[in-house]
Amino acid sequence: MAGSLKNFRSICKKIICIGRNYSEHASELGNAVPTKPMIFMKPPSAFIVPPNEIKIPSEWDELHHEVELGVVIDKQCQNVTKEQ
Repeated sequence: MAGSLKNFRSICKKIICIGRNYSEHASELGNAVPTKPMIFMKPPSAFIVPPNEIKIPSEWDELHHEVELGVVIDKQCQNVTKEQ
């Protein structure tokens, strides 16, 4: 799949994220679990495709990592049902 997204940065307009939606993980990190979705955006440049590497600044002494699931929606939509 990642190989088919090599031109993602050139076609992507925005990345919309939902955070702290796993209450167990939020609690594990000592974060409050929100009652409403925590929505934020990332620039297309945040997306990395293999064989590119994630560059970690040498002065960082701690790194928290996790896996993210992404869904590409190629047309404008609103009020979409689960079946759609």
